[in-house]
Amino acid sequence: MKLIAASTLAIGLLAVPVMAADIAPAPTYSWDGVYVGVVGGYTWNNFNLSNIKFQDLSGEAFIPGRDLGVTSWSTSMDGGSLGGTLGWNYQTGAFVLGLEGDISYDWANGDNSKYKDTADFTSEADMTWFGTARVRAGYAVDRALIYATGGLAYGDVEGKIHDVYSTATITTNDSNGMWGWTIGGGLEYAITDNFTIKGEYLYYDLGQTDFSVSEGAPGWNKINANVDVNGSIVRAGLNYRF
Repeated sequence: MKLIAASTLAIGLLAVPVMAADIAPAPTYSWDGVYVGVVGGYTWNNFNLSNIKFQDLSGEAFIPGRDLGVTSWSTSMDGGSLGGTLGWNYQTGAFVLGLEGDISYDWANGDNSKYKDTADFTSEADMTWFGTARVRAGYAVDRALIYATGGLAYGDVEGKIHDVYSTATITTNDSNGMWGWTIGGGLEYAITDNFTIKGEYLYYDLGQTDFSVSEGAPGWNKINANVDVNGSIVRAGLNYRF
């Protein structure tokens, strides 16, 4: 009788781990680690000029609004972007914290032909590249991660003027690196243990800089202005997690 009871107890003890394994939840996906990726999307930017001053000839005073008839104007710079991403995540429970940086080539472009002088003056603005360095904070549900993000934004912005004369057509430009801040959010999903896809929205403000564009001969037509740039980007990415 004792032998039967002991055998029953032993079988029961051996069955406990097996039963526990059957009812225990499956391990969740881990977001820890370093990752690299590609990212691409579309940008909508506002290129705003203020305090515009115009100088007809070298040595003359800069006159606000002369020839153009305005002291400020704005145009939109819209276009695609494509670049790379580098990041790192740390997960504790369902919460994920991380750092992410990216840089993209940008095709954003806009022009403004509303304001002209007698020499058929037009203007143009371009963003040639754009990048961010951000923190991310998110909540993970296994392979899905929803996150908020914010940090530094930077880019290169170019302003151009274009004049048509009877003897020549002149196009000149001034480009400046600009930096400011960005904030946004997104959703990332692990399609395999190593590859994730994401969709993201960012709003950014690149602050203000000074632009100075001069034609030179055969006409002078030098313009000074303050420029500020802000905008939005919607993009998708593919990451590889090591």
